[in-house]
Amino acid sequence: MRFEIAATVFAGRTRIVRINGRNLEASPEGVLLFVENQDRPGMLGQIGTLLAKHQINIANMSLGRGEAGGNALSIYNLDSRPNDTAVKEIEAHAGILSVKVAQL
Repeated sequence: MRFEIAATVFAGRTRIVRINGRNLEASPEGVLLFVENQDRPGMLGQIGTLLAKHQINIANMSLGRGEAGGNALSIYNLDSRPNDTAVKEIEAHAGILSVKVAQL
C-alpha cells in the first residue's frame, strides 16, 4: 500500500491530517495499525473485538472516508504491537481491504 500523507503541527504536536485523500486526525507515534475497509456498519466493532481477543488495547483511533458506502481508512494507536496471527485475523475479516502495522 502506498500512502500520500499530509501533516501539521498543532499546539506543538505533530498530527496526521490526511492520508490518500481521506481527512482524519491521528498522532504519528508508537504502534500504528492502518486498516482500509469497506465503509459499512460494524466494521470498527469487529476490528476492536479482534484486537481485544489478542489483549491489544486501543489508545486512540481516527477514521477517514470518502463517500458513504465507499472505502474507509482507520488508524489505531495501540498499546502493543499485534502479532502476525492478530493481523491475519483482521485481514481475513469480510470487508477488510488492507492492514499495515508501523512502529514509530
